[in-house]
Amino acid sequence: MVFISKVHNFFVPIEAKQDEYLVYRYRLILNASLSTSLFSLVYLIISLLIQFEPGVYLMIFNVAGFALIPFLIKGKFSALSIGNFYVWIGSIAVMILICFSGGLQSPIFPWLIAPPVLALLIVNRVYALVWTGVSVVCVSALTLITNYGYIFPIRYNTDWSLFFSFLCSSGIILIVVMIAMFFEGNIKEALTALTERNTEILEKNEELLVFSEQLKELNDKKNDLMYLIAHDLKSPLANMQALIWLTKMKNEGERLPQAEAMVMIGDQIKKMQALIQKILSSENFEHIAYNLKLEEIDLSDLAQSILSNIKNMADNKEIAIQFVRSEGDFKVLSDKIYLSQVIENLVNNAIKFSPVGKKVTVSVKANGEFIHTSIKDEGPGIKQEEIGELFKKFSKISNRPTAGESSSGLGLAIVKQYAELLNGRVWCESEFGNGCNFIAEFPKYQKTPN
Repeated sequence: MVFISKVHNFFVPIEAKQDEYLVYRYRLILNASLSTSLFSLVYLIISLLIQFEPGVYLMIFNVAGFALIPFLIKGKFSALSIGNFYVWIGSIAVMILICFSGGLQSPIFPWLIAPPVLALLIVNRVYALVWTGVSVVCVSALTLITNYGYIFPIRYNTDWSLFFSFLCSSGIILIVVMIAMFFEGNIKEALTALTERNTEILEKNEELLVFSEQLKELNDKKNDLMYLIAHDLKSPLANMQALIWLTKMKNEGERLPQAEAMVMIGDQIKKMQALIQKILSSENFEHIAYNLKLEEIDLSDLAQSILSNIKNMADNKEIAIQFVRSEGDFKVLSDKIYLSQVIENLVNNAIKFSPVGKKVTVSVKANGEFIHTSIKDEGPGIKQEEIGELFKKFSKISNRPTAGESSSGLGLAIVKQYAELLNGRVWCESEFGNGCNFIAEFPKYQKTPN
């Protein structure tokens, strides 16, 4: 820690030390550049070990680029430009390495999530959105090139494939942990500074305590943002993966035409962009996901549209999706993105926990002044003592996904949050051994007379 403090004091310009926030930004960038330089050195050694020549050159490029960053700070370049330069170095290296290690099948492919996450943490939300677009474009380009039959080369010794995959996965985890540690350290520094001021300025004691609590809440909001982005992007990514798989079916009758797949993948990309824009365009973390855009929506039409997008995922598990619509008006005043997330998450959940060959029934019907959307599955059901835990964040019940799908424990908590945000509610009816029936209730749209 003493060494890091000396590095901060040497490279952060004296003029910048009058602005606490600017000092915080510079220190964060310094910490990130030093850590990733060491990280790149480790992967340089690994690249030599597995005979990955492009990896050797790119890790040298990374080390040189990250080592330049402290001197850019010393040279009084803006934190914004240095932060984007930092993200650019890593992004270039990741994309080139993917192209020389198998494309979509590369162990390095998941690293494409790093640029927008790093930009969010060390630049700002606007550039996080820009780098998100860059990552999405890279994913789309790799997908298109792969679908057109191009086979990406593998330039490392494949005898080390398992070891290389393990190290790449470990690297992502390591990056996330280091980022969390950086933020934790900076937050602790901020709280320590507040405590010192509290002893010096007794008359502002109450004000400082409130501010300290606000910092803690801000950190919680930041964590919520990361959880929302990670969870809400899982579904469109899974749909894209299923579409790619369908284009490669050996049976021509079952194979999905590439042109049709590209259109559907494009729709999923637009959905991802809309979700990210919705979350990142909030005025500040305190308003994450609450920038509602209310419009008149036919809940029945929306549900059918969602089911058509999820059909490929259900087909993979040989699960039949049945839609039942009653007669009547099913219009609600709601935010289309958040309402779609509620319905889609519930249907995805039903598919995830249903055994192969079962059926999921989705129905929309009026119930007085409300509209009920019911998602009923033929899964194992839920024990009565566990129903109360369903909508809690990170809750884990005894039931597990039936085909090895991942379960973060966030999906139903997000469903509950979005439903309540839209003046609705959601609950589960289940008898253990006889499946589940999730019901989302929203008030009918009442038009105001002219």
